[in-house]
Amino acid sequence: MEKKTARHLRQDSSVAKVLQTFGNFVYGFSYAQTFRGRKLLWYYEFDVERMRHDIPKRQKTEAIRLLRQRKLLQLRERAGKFEAAFTQEGFFEYTRLQVLSANTLPDGKDCLVVFDIPEQCRAIRRQWRNFLRASGFIQYQLSVWISPFDAAQPLTRLIHLAGVDRWIRVYIAELQCYVSDRTHSKTQRVQARA
Repeated sequence: MEKKTARHLRQDSSVAKVLQTFGNFVYGFSYAQTFRGRKLLWYYEFDVERMRHDIPKRQKTEAIRLLRQRKLLQLRERAGKFEAAFTQEGFFEYTRLQVLSANTLPDGKDCLVVFDIPEQCRAIRRQWRNFLRASGFIQYQLSVWISPFDAAQPLTRLIHLAGVDRWIRVYIAELQCYVSDRTHSKTQRVQARA
């Protein structure tokens, strides 16, 4: 039996840029209504002509077709205008792209994701591990993942909307190194972290 692997969008592709543009456009609205229980309730109108001037119209149209085909966006047309809504998979992919493009945290700080998902929710735990791995996180311990990027805000929003905030916590952690020798250099502290 072949193992199904998740295919993610390339970060610099026009399809990823269109997905991010749509996500940024609806940023102020309630994402929760978009994919709670996989029901697409809220559609947001957008204009293909005006979104992302650096992408030619033909590429935008093709990108929207691919997003729809991969079930990342649900689209409908009303009165000659497009309306779109995220699917659950689409919002996970949008958040993954946000995490990958996040700024690096100051030296000595990391984004830490800690979870304790019950055994009866094994599929959810597997989904989050795969998501964190695809988002550039490194498994530090079995249920502790770490990244040098400032991903706390998009992750916290995703965790809340996915309804798993009782099991998963996101922290910005700072390495504390207690050494009696005051000559312990910053380089040695960073190496100790690895």
